[in-house]
Amino acid sequence: MADQSWKSQPRRASKSVIAQAASRIAEHAHAHRMPSVHVILHGGEPLLAGPDHIAHTVQAVRKALGPAVRLDVSLQTNAMRLDEAYLRLFDELNVRVGVSLDGDAEGHDRHRRRADGRGSHATVTAALGLLGGRYRHLFGGLLCTVDARNDPIATSEALLESRPPRIDFLLPHGNWAEPPPGLPAGDGGTPYADWLIPNFDRWYAAPRRETEVRLFDDIMRLLMDELQSAVGRVPNDLTVRVELAMTVWHAGDPRAALPILHGVLAADGDTPVALQARGEILADLGRPAQALRDLDRVRQPEEPATIAARALALAELDRAEEAAAELEVALVAGRDQGLVAYLCARALSRMGDRERAAQVARDASRPPLTSYQRRVLADLG
Repeated sequence: MADQSWKSQPRRASKSVIAQAASRIAEHAHAHRMPSVHVILHGGEPLLAGPDHIAHTVQAVRKALGPAVRLDVSLQTNAMRLDEAYLRLFDELNVRVGVSLDGDAEGHDRHRRRADGRGSHATVTAALGLLGGRYRHLFGGLLCTVDARNDPIATSEALLESRPPRIDFLLPHGNWAEPPPGLPAGDGGTPYADWLIPNFDRWYAAPRRETEVRLFDDIMRLLMDELQSAVGRVPNDLTVRVELAMTVWHAGDPRAALPILHGVLAADGDTPVALQARGEILADLGRPAQALRDLDRVRQPEEPATIAARALALAELDRAEEAAAELEVALVAGRDQGLVAYLCARALSRMGDRERAAQVARDASRPPLTSYQRRVLADLG
């Protein structure tokens, strides 16, 4: 059974406890010369403390910190009591609000019920409508507790309806004595991984970045850190550095990829793969003259992606006839290649042929377009 000690505790912290907590927070912040402090009002359900008590808590911590330390406050609520009056208060206090929502009505109401057994989904979504309207600047995001019985994609779609700036997927509590629901799986299965993977695939493949998902963003940052570490372990291996730059580019950060390639070319200015990669990235970034300087130095035979990048650079410079000739060569050689299709679609769009650009993008299959490439093309209309 979960910890039940809360039943014998006061319903809310007393003002003396708040004063002591505020004093210790300030003591720590001042001792370590912290420029800011982030306080999260969690629960239980913090709105049960009442508006006056919440205001007193925020003001007590802010007063204890003094003007030299910025206080950022956020609050996590089930939104059952979140109304216009509370939102006006949070606007005055500059408190960001996170809401707990477990997906659609069926998934949410499986666990989050009122004392009389009725579901709470309708009340929560109504509160989200308020928060997402004139008080959207206070919207901190959604917290969703994972239940492997809920459809993962339906859950994500329901969460995205309120256009949250951030989603946190919270795995249910468990330990060796009392594992979370569904574990250990009798067949050795991985129900929570099986639930999260389709959500990751949907998030990563979205044509536009719909929101931040903390777990998935953390995974991507860890992967990038591992790549950087690999470069550190073999600093003189220029091939690894070029591969890192390409990976960073395809993950959606072409500007971060350029310094890696600058380093490779500083060590060996004639490295063909580095010239090719840098030229392709420069073309993608809309720096056509610089792109052509690199691409024109790549020795034959050229890769289809290099030819496609040259076509894009030429199109950006309004050299339409030359761009069209390069395009046809690139498409014949590698139409189904994701990078080739992306660069050619960019060039076609720049030349005004959006219909053909869309068709070229759809033809990419080896591999398909990355989420970054789909986002860029979607933004072009």
